[in-house]
Amino acid sequence: MYYSMVDILIAVLLLAFAAAMYLLYRRNLELAVSSRMQRMMVSCGLNAERVASGQLPIDIDREAAFERCQFCPVPELCERWLDGDAVASNGFCVNARAFTKAATPS
Repeated sequence: MYYSMVDILIAVLLLAFAAAMYLLYRRNLELAVSSRMQRMMVSCGLNAERVASGQLPIDIDREAAFERCQFCPVPELCERWLDGDAVASNGFCVNARAFTKAATPS
C-alpha cells in the first residue's frame, strides 16, 4: 500500500495535535496538584507567603510531597475538604502530618 504526501501530512498533524493535547493535559494536572498541595500546606499552618515563594522549611522535600500529592487516591475529597465542604479532619492527606510537623516551631 502506498501513502500519498497528503496522507503522511495528515498523520503528522494528528500526531502533533495529540502530543500538544497530552502536554496541555499534563500541565493542567500539575497546576491542580500544586494548587492543592499549597492550600494544604497553608491549612496545616505553614506561612502562606513562604509557601507561595517556595521558601519551605528544610523538613519538607517538595518533590516527594508533590509526587505523593500527584498520586493521591482521593483528590476530590481533598478539594472538598480545602473548600470546607467535607469531613472535619485532614487525616486522609498523606502529606498533612509532615506539613503540620514542619509548621510547628521546635
